[in-house]
Amino acid sequence: MRALLSADEQARAGRFKLRADHERFVKSRGALRLIHAERTAQDARARVFLEGDGRKPELRDHPSVHFNLSHSGDFALIAVGPQSVGVDIEAIRPDIKLSALAEANFHPAERAILAARSGTAAREAFFQIWAHKEAFLKATGIGLTDHLTAISVSLEGGPISAPASLAPETWYATPLDAPPGYKASIVSRNAHLSVQDRTASFTP
Repeated sequence: MRALLSADEQARAGRFKLRADHERFVKSRGALRLIHAERTAQDARARVFLEGDGRKPELRDHPSVHFNLSHSGDFALIAVGPQSVGVDIEAIRPDIKLSALAEANFHPAERAILAARSGTAAREAFFQIWAHKEAFLKATGIGLTDHLTAISVSLEGGPISAPASLAPETWYATPLDAPPGYKASIVSRNAHLSVQDRTASFTP
């Protein structure tokens, strides 16, 4: 996988202090290049990504091929399609205080979803909603924002409610099947998104 990366990507990989973070970056970026090579019928090593300065990453020379990548824990999630997409995968962490994070980042309707649950059910609901919101921010290219409490999405996905100043178009969230202990989401402007799922392992 490392041999597929550009010089800039290899330099970024070298800056990770933890070996696990280094390998996660190398494998996920290498996988992204292999997927793009399959879609464009070109050498994986020749892919040029336009990114940086807060911009949403794009594939140079192939503007009609949209993609997004997320990783958490031992897994990476990559989406490639003909329209703008955002994905997020989240490891369900037992060590965070849900109420404080929800108060700071969730819409009142989302907090009500958590309040109606307890224990494991509340924690799983929190991370599913979090995955939806993160995927929305990545799909729109908004990135980090101070307006997370104004963005609302249901646990089951569907249309996302957001101020027009953040997203003038309507976006839709779709929960994805995720490994045990994880939650995942994909967001696009398609209300009836068709997802073709492929799972691969890059463990030596």
